[in-house]
Amino acid sequence: MNPIETLYTEVNALPGVQAYRTENSLTALPDGRDGFDVAIVCRPNERFTVSYRGWLRHFDDPKEAADCFRRGLTDRVRLKVTRRGLFEYKWVLERRGSSGWTEIGRNALKLAPYWKGAKTFYLKNNLLSGGGRQR
Repeated sequence: MNPIETLYTEVNALPGVQAYRTENSLTALPDGRDGFDVAIVCRPNERFTVSYRGWLRHFDDPKEAADCFRRGLTDRVRLKVTRRGLFEYKWVLERRGSSGWTEIGRNALKLAPYWKGAKTFYLKNNLLSGGGRQR
């Protein structure tokens, strides 16, 4: 089952959230400069990709993909983004727990303008309370 229609209904019910939907995808935009876009795409053979800005993960289970999408709308996760100059090349997903923030996944590009200084910053949404199962 494709969860995009259900997620679109949920996101549209949230005050002030902008969302864009196609037949096979849904993108929720951040509510400010400190947030990140959250997207879900249904691939052929009912495979799903959920992305938070540059971080992404693939799923076979639509429920797990939907939970991951919802979690990205909450303040329970944040992205640690590293860039060189204006070029973002590393995205680390962190989850908030009782002892602080813990890394739970990362994506990075192999090529980046190494001659430019690295800068790290954090992005976090707060569009939805709660947010799916934690993994």
